[in-house]
Amino acid sequence: MMVAPNNTETMQKKTVRGFLSSRLLPILLCLAVVMIIYYPVFFQGYWAVNRSDALHGHLPINNIISCVFSQGYFPLWNPGVNLGQPLIDGFALIFHPALVFFLFFSPWLANSLAILLGLFLALLGVWYFLRQQGFKISSACAGMLVFVLSGPVFSLHSYHLDLMAVVLLPWLLLVFHRYDRTKCLRWLWTAAILCVVAVQSIEPDTLFYLYLGLIIDRLVCFPVSKPKVYTVTWLGIFIFSGLTGLLTYIPLQ
Repeated sequence: MMVAPNNTETMQKKTVRGFLSSRLLPILLCLAVVMIIYYPVFFQGYWAVNRSDALHGHLPINNIISCVFSQGYFPLWNPGVNLGQPLIDGFALIFHPALVFFLFFSPWLANSLAILLGLFLALLGVWYFLRQQGFKISSACAGMLVFVLSGPVFSLHSYHLDLMAVVLLPWLLLVFHRYDRTKCLRWLWTAAILCVVAVQSIEPDTLFYLYLGLIIDRLVCFPVSKPKVYTVTWLGIFIFSGLTGLLTYIPLQ
């Protein structure tokens, strides 16, 4: 005699399988890729610090900025370059999110954590974006590897100066397309906030690279219906978030 399977048990299995494929699998895959790329950090005792500008410029500047912030002041002056120069004129990343690591850890460890976490978040962002677009698991895996290992993108990350552009681009695309599908205002606000974060934490030349990618995406997705609303919405976000970069110069006046 045939016995019908328990519907509750079947649903539980599907729920567990869905959780593993949508949550746990991408995390494990991204961690594996980070460990493979930066195996000297995990297995040979190295720090994730580039020998050139990251070692002599980016790491000490971030340390100076975090120390000044911790004392309750706004960082204006960098004594370590050209016998001293304004931090803003040197295009320091004054509001870089990774500065929080410098408040709690040594500069070497803080920089390494920022690099490793940045690569992990970039991989994860590409995964979720491609899965949102309907790509299969194998295609999402290939896509995230192609993104982070391609020449220009990986050079930005491995150079250890402007990895925020690499990290934020897939997440911004994810949020942009989520708003396109749902028209929910929370995704629009999230897109605007992420653009402001990008402007406040990325150097101008790399910010151009990031915004160019976003503009290409918006042009490809240009709708046939209500083109004016679409144009005003995204131009407004790009322009006004870009103008927030001028706020950095206010303390110098």
